[in-house]
Amino acid sequence: MGKHVKLSFHDSESQSAFPFHIVHSDVWQSPVPSVSGYKYYVIFIDDYSRFSWLYLLKFKHEVFDKFFEFKKMVENIFHSSIKIFQSDNGTEFVNDKFSSFCSQNGIIHRFSCPYTPQQNGLAERKHRHLSNIVRSLLFQAGLPPRFWAEAIQTAVFLVNRLPSLTVLNGRSPYDILHGCASPDLQLIRVFGCLCYPDVQDIADHKLSPRSLPCIFLGLSDKHKGFRCLYPSTGKVFISRHVTFVETVFPYSCLSKFSSSSSPTTSNFQMFQHFLSNPPLLGESPSSLDAISGFSFTRLSPDVSSNASVSPSETVSTFPSTLNHDATQVSDEHAATVAGPPELRVYTRRHTLRPSAATALPSPVELTPSTSDRPPSPQPAEPSLPIRTHSMLTRSMAKNFAGSTSFLASTHTTLPTEPITFHEAFQDADWRAAMAEEFDALLTNDTWELVPAPPSVNLIGCKWVYKVKQKADGSLERLKARLVAQGYKQQQGIDFDETFSPVVKSTTIRTVLSVALSSGWSLRQLDVKNAFLHGTLSEEVYMKQPPGFVHPSLPSHVCRLRKAIYGLKQAPRAWFQRFTSFLSEIGFVGSTADPSMFVCHSSSGTLVLLLYVDDIIVTGSSSSLLDALIVTLQREFAMKDLGPLHYFLGIEVHRSPSGLHLSQQKYAHQLLQRHGFLDSKPVSTPLSPTSRLSSHEGHLLEDPYTYRQIVGALQYLTFTRPDISYAVNSVAQYLHAPREPHMQAVKRILRYIRGTLTYGLPISRCDNPSLVAFADADWAGCPDTRRSTSGYCIFLGPNLISWSAKKQPTISRSSSEAEYRAVAYTLAETVWIRRLLRDLRVFLWRSLSVFIAIISAPPTLRPILFSMLARSTLNLIINFCGKKFSLVIWP
Repeated sequence: MGKHVKLSFHDSESQSAFPFHIVHSDVWQSPVPSVSGYKYYVIFIDDYSRFSWLYLLKFKHEVFDKFFEFKKMVENIFHSSIKIFQSDNGTEFVNDKFSSFCSQNGIIHRFSCPYTPQQNGLAERKHRHLSNIVRSLLFQAGLPPRFWAEAIQTAVFLVNRLPSLTVLNGRSPYDILHGCASPDLQLIRVFGCLCYPDVQDIADHKLSPRSLPCIFLGLSDKHKGFRCLYPSTGKVFISRHVTFVETVFPYSCLSKFSSSSSPTTSNFQMFQHFLSNPPLLGESPSSLDAISGFSFTRLSPDVSSNASVSPSETVSTFPSTLNHDATQVSDEHAATVAGPPELRVYTRRHTLRPSAATALPSPVELTPSTSDRPPSPQPAEPSLPIRTHSMLTRSMAKNFAGSTSFLASTHTTLPTEPITFHEAFQDADWRAAMAEEFDALLTNDTWELVPAPPSVNLIGCKWVYKVKQKADGSLERLKARLVAQGYKQQQGIDFDETFSPVVKSTTIRTVLSVALSSGWSLRQLDVKNAFLHGTLSEEVYMKQPPGFVHPSLPSHVCRLRKAIYGLKQAPRAWFQRFTSFLSEIGFVGSTADPSMFVCHSSSGTLVLLLYVDDIIVTGSSSSLLDALIVTLQREFAMKDLGPLHYFLGIEVHRSPSGLHLSQQKYAHQLLQRHGFLDSKPVSTPLSPTSRLSSHEGHLLEDPYTYRQIVGALQYLTFTRPDISYAVNSVAQYLHAPREPHMQAVKRILRYIRGTLTYGLPISRCDNPSLVAFADADWAGCPDTRRSTSGYCIFLGPNLISWSAKKQPTISRSSSEAEYRAVAYTLAETVWIRRLLRDLRVFLWRSLSVFIAIISAPPTLRPILFSMLARSTLNLIINFCGKKFSLVIWP
C-alpha cells in the first residue's frame, strides 16, 4: 500500500477496419479568448483515417450541439454512421442528454478511466500536435495569442492533408478518407502574411481604394476564398481576388520596430506607418524583375534631407512580390515614429537588381531636417528571391490599383484587458495599476492582517481589469480593482441589508434642463475607490490579494474594516457614509429621488446628483460650487473633472443653443462588437407591420448573444427615445428568444448604424412649463392581448421623461387602454412636480396632457370618461385635482 505506483501503458494493437468505426473526442480550453470570443474547441478524430474535425466553442455546453452537427454531417456526406464514441469523463460528455442520445442512435459511448487521460491518448496527442503548429504559425506571423482560433483552423486544414510516414504509411488522412491521392493545395498561403483583397465592389465611390492592405487569416470554411483582416476596423473580408506578399508579416514588423520606438508608441501606430508605405501595385508585370525589395531605414535628426544612410542603419528589409512600375514610385512617403530621446524617421526606398540598376533613378530620402550637406552615394543592396503564384487576383486586363498611401488609419488600438492575474502580471503597466490600487487600500486602512479564526466564513478576492477611455475613445488610464468574491457571503453572518439607490435618468435630464435654463454651472466629480470609504458594521474575513501576500504573514487573512468592491453591502455602506456627510454640511435628500441632494441657503442653491462614484454638481453660484468641491475633496479622495462633458458613458456637447447628450461612442462600440459597422442602414428601428410573438419561429441556439445585445440597447435608450419602443418590444422575450426576435434586434442595430449622431438636445427656456403627451394601442400583444402605453413629458422644449411599456392588465376597449395611458402619464408628472418642488422650480402654468382618443365619438367621450373614473384613473384624477388640464384631440 505504501509503495503502490501506476501501471505502465502499452501501445494499442487494435485498429479500425473502416471509417467512423471509432471516433475520438476531447475538449481543449484556451488561456486567452479569441478575437471572436471563443474559449474552447472540441475535436472529433476518425480512428481509421486520423482525419480531424474541429468546432470552436464559446461555452462547454455547446459540445452536444456540435456532436449532433458532426453526426449529421457524417451521415449526409459519407453515408456512414458512428459506431463507437471515445471521450473522457468531462461533464460536457457525461450527462443525461448525451447518454440518451447515444442510446437512441445505437452509439457505444466509451469513457477513459478517471484521471487517466492516456486512455484517450489519440485526442490528447492531437491537442499537442495542433498546439505546436498554432504556436509556430503565431510566432512566425508575429500575431498575438488572441488569434489562436484562426491559427488552429489553419493547422487542422494542414494536418489533414499532410502525409504521415509512421501511422498512415506515407498517406494523408484526406487521401484515406476521400480516396484522393493528391488533395488540392493551390489555395494554401502563408498564414499571417500581408495580402490585398479586392474591395472595389463595396467601395463608397469611384475614387475609393480598390484594395486594402490586410492580414491573411486562413481559408474560409464556407466559401472558396480567403479571410483577410483589415486591422484599422477589425473587419474581415472574404474574397477570392487576393494578392499575397507571403514574405511580409505586418504584425511581425511591429515587434521589430517596437524595440527602437518610444514606449508610449502603440503597436498600431507603427502598423499605420507600415500601411501608409506598403509595396505599391504597378501596371506592368514585367516590372517584377526590376524590384528586389523594400527597406525601412532609421535616420538621426542631424542627418540632412539629402544625406544617405549607411547599411548599418537599416532596420529590416521586406521583399516585394507584387507587380510594380518602378518609374512611378514616389519616395516622398515618410512616416515618423516620435518618442524620446531621439526623433526616428522611417522612410521607404526600393533597391534594384543588378540587371535593372540603370533603368531607375537614384532614390531620394526625405527627413524634416534642412541641412545643406550634399548626399553621399547609396550602397546597393543584394536582391532577394521573389515567390509568385500563378493565380491572378486582379483584372485580366491588368488594371491594377494605384497608390495606397491613403490607407493609413487614424484609429488607435487600446490595450487588451487581461482576464487573469497571471496574464496581467506579465505587463508592466498593469502591474503598476495593481500596485496603485493596493497602495490605496493600505492608505485607506481597509483591513488588518489577523490569524484566520476557526470556522469563519472566509471569502476570496480577485483582480478585475478595465481600460478607461475618454469621451473621444482614446486611452485615459488603466484601472486594476481588487474585488471580493461576495457570492460566498452568508446572509445574517457577514451581511444584512444591501440596497443602495442610484439617481434616476429622468432626474439627470430634469436637473440639466433646470440648470441650463437658470444659467447654472455644471461640474463633474469622480470619487476614487468610493466603496473603500464605507465603514463595515459586520465582521468580514478575506484572503490576501493575489500577488500581494505579506511575506512574513502568508497564512494570515484580512479582517475588513472598510467596504471593498464585490461585497454585497459595499454600495449601501458607501451611500450611507456619503449621505451622512452631506447631511452634516447642510444638504437634504430629495423626497422624489433619494440620490439627489439639495442645499438652499441665503447665498444660493446647490444640487448634487450621485450615481455610485460619479457625481454631478450644479448651483446658482460658482463660488459656492468651488467651496463645495473643496469640502468634498477634504473628506474623500475625489477628482474634479471640470465642466460636465462625459458622465456614465454619455457625451455632453456644449453649443450656443444649449447641450447635446449623445452616446455615439457607446453605439459605435456596440456595432463594432457585433459586426454591424458596415451594415446597411434602415429608416425605422422596427417594422411597422411586424408583431412579435413568443411562439413563432425557432428558438435561438445561443440566447446569450441576444440578451447581451438587448441589455446594451437598454442603456442606449438614455439618450435615444426613438428606439425606446423597439427595445422594449424585443426585451420581452429574453427568457426564450426566437429567430424573429433576433431579426428585430438586428434591424435596431441597422437603424442605429444610420443614426449614430442622434442624441438628446437640451436648450434654455426662460419660463418652462410641463407638457405631456400620451397614447396607447389596444390588445397589441398577440400572446396576452394586453395593450402598450406610451408617453413623453417635456419641460419647456426639453424632453425629460418617456416610456413605452405593456400595461399590466387587459383593457376592454381602446378608450380604456388610452385612459390608462393617461393615468400612468399623470403619475409620472406628479413625481416630476415633486422633483421640481425640491429644486424650488415653480411652474407658471398648469400641466397639460394631450391624448388622442380616436375610437370614441365626441358625444360619447364625457360618458366614457365618467365610466372609467371608477378605475385607477379616478384615484389619480382626484389626487391631482385641478392642477392638470386634460386636452383630447382631434
